[in-house]
Amino acid sequence: MSVLLTYAVGSALVLAVLWGGYRLLMRGQKTFRVNRILLDLTLYFSACAPVLMSMVSIPVPEQAFGMVGLMALPEVTVYGGGAVSAADDGFAVWLPVALAAVYIAGVLLALLLRVVIPVATVLHLLRRGCRYRAMVGGRAVRVVSVPESGGRRVEPMSWFGIIFLPAGEDYGEDSYVMRHEMAHIRLRHSFLLLQASLLVCLQWFNPAAWLLLRDLRQNCEFEADDEVLSSGADSKGYQRSLVGQAARGMAVSIANPFRNSSLYRRIVMIQKAVPGPKVYARLLYVLPVAFVSAVLFARPLTASQTLPAEPVSDTAPVSMAMVDQLPGFMDGSTDEFVRWVYSAIEYPASAREAGVGARVLVSFIIRSNGEVSDVRTLELEPKGNVPGDFDYSVFSDAVIDVVKQSPRWTPGIMDGKPVNVTYSFPVSFITRI
Repeated sequence: MSVLLTYAVGSALVLAVLWGGYRLLMRGQKTFRVNRILLDLTLYFSACAPVLMSMVSIPVPEQAFGMVGLMALPEVTVYGGGAVSAADDGFAVWLPVALAAVYIAGVLLALLLRVVIPVATVLHLLRRGCRYRAMVGGRAVRVVSVPESGGRRVEPMSWFGIIFLPAGEDYGEDSYVMRHEMAHIRLRHSFLLLQASLLVCLQWFNPAAWLLLRDLRQNCEFEADDEVLSSGADSKGYQRSLVGQAARGMAVSIANPFRNSSLYRRIVMIQKAVPGPKVYARLLYVLPVAFVSAVLFARPLTASQTLPAEPVSDTAPVSMAMVDQLPGFMDGSTDEFVRWVYSAIEYPASAREAGVGARVLVSFIIRSNGEVSDVRTLELEPKGNVPGDFDYSVFSDAVIDVVKQSPRWTPGIMDGKPVNVTYSFPVSFITRI
């Protein structure tokens, strides 16, 4: 579950930074096609970066190993003091599970509200309206005339290859409304907004994702406006048509309504001059974001692991960053191992009485047969009050004793064969009154 949460948070951070760069550098520019591609790629990159980058290994200094890569074993925290022991406090164990459940429930609710219901609404309008064909710009298109329902009129909008119009209103085939909606159809904006809505549902908790979706919808309107004007429409007449359509109506979130987006910004963009080629240099802001994403999510590979070496023998251990398939604990992920350690370890009694704590970094080898061996302490850092005569080795002994009792793992796989894999993870002992 921690992997799912790491993915969600990491993806949200990448999207927020990329959208922030777009907002500052590109949103006000009359580069609609580039902006559409940029926003679309931002959604896809943020959704895929945590997964794709975790499959890539990058070289890091030996002393930096463990500082790179969010997809690592989480820290185990053991509390001491009073009558509370590690096994009694399940909050830290079940919190990731609860958060993952909330995340999944949020994704499903967002899909229902932002995708399923809007699509169902469009299909209902399609069944309720009167269908006919029209020629717009030399191309045949399906048109649905929808009568009012409950005093609400459907405003002109398009959805994939269909144009919806309010019944009783006459829109000529060469009218600005029809040409605008036909531009949406030619540019495939409905498909763009539908897949963008699906991706945003994965980040329902991220305000930047919803703001990006709003900017994408607005950019679609700018692009359709520009398409109509490029076909020879009168600029002032078209702006008057926009003002005339700024009235009440019923819109669908994943469709392309004619009056959607800010009327003021659409008129400003119509009157704005096309920028020179130098504006595209601003797109370079995506490069540092991609680099930081690689550092955060890629698997760390130390210098010693990048040197040419002889084929791995049956007994030589390799780093977890080098294997094709990570070892599994009790037919599950490494999260299960963290829970098992948390439930099995106890705060040393002498340390509890002395009111001291520590952070222990341990390593061990998961053999090709699944057994755990070579458990040792890499680092022992005292915490809190540090009496000079206290033996802090009781902390490392407590962790080593538990890890040595570990059940058999499913071994890691490299080049199709089980191999010995080295693991390391931290355990913090914190006094609590």
